[in-house]
Amino acid sequence: MEGRPDVVVDELSALPRSYSPAQMRATLTANGAVRTVGGDNLYAAAVAAGSRRYISQSGCYFYRPGAGLADEAEPWVEQGPPLVAATLDVQTAVEERTLAPDQPLAGVALRYGFFYGPGTWFHPDGDVADQVRDGRYPLLGSGAGRWSWVHVDDAAAATVAAVEADVTGAFNICDDSPTPIGQWLPAFARYVGAPPPPRVATGPDTDPDGRFYAEMLRGAANDRARKELGFSPRPLTWTAASD
Repeated sequence: MEGRPDVVVDELSALPRSYSPAQMRATLTANGAVRTVGGDNLYAAAVAAGSRRYISQSGCYFYRPGAGLADEAEPWVEQGPPLVAATLDVQTAVEERTLAPDQPLAGVALRYGFFYGPGTWFHPDGDVADQVRDGRYPLLGSGAGRWSWVHVDDAAAATVAAVEADVTGAFNICDDSPTPIGQWLPAFARYVGAPPPPRVATGPDTDPDGRFYAEMLRGAANDRARKELGFSPRPLTWTAASD
């Protein structure tokens, strides 16, 4: 077919411009509908157009807590807190549409880390930087949760590589050294010219989603993306700057 889209890339989302658990909850329904219903429509259109491959966005921050970095075969967290569980339900639906063996299109799920860089929440001009400068982004509990990051330019390069390669399956698209929030948040504060973030002990009234990200998040391993996509991410900007 002339003009047939050989590869379709699904980056649909409806995330808020500002980041907080409250904002994420407020946009959860709309984002879920865009990614599931909208994504189903996009997938059907790709099939109807005679496409060969389908690439969708996913995330690498919901692996079950455990020792070491999680590769793509590790299971997702079970019985997570409300926002994590609802977001994971959507992510699971997206991956099942993309990767199920009986689907008509060869599928790739790019499990991006947390985006940083221009135009993201985690940038000197971004919403989280404003919160940190205002003392509104505390460091909760132990700060042991390990965040997997990816610069937006590196994420774009990995996506292009996935389009051009003849690969299938899930790929963690994140940096080499997932960093505990107890390390990256103070470094980020210094990077954006903010005072040290306040430390807040966790307790029965702590937001359970905030506690998950602060204390339970497990970092992801990018070995497969490095090997099969030639992925070569840069180190996290603000921790590298603080060395």
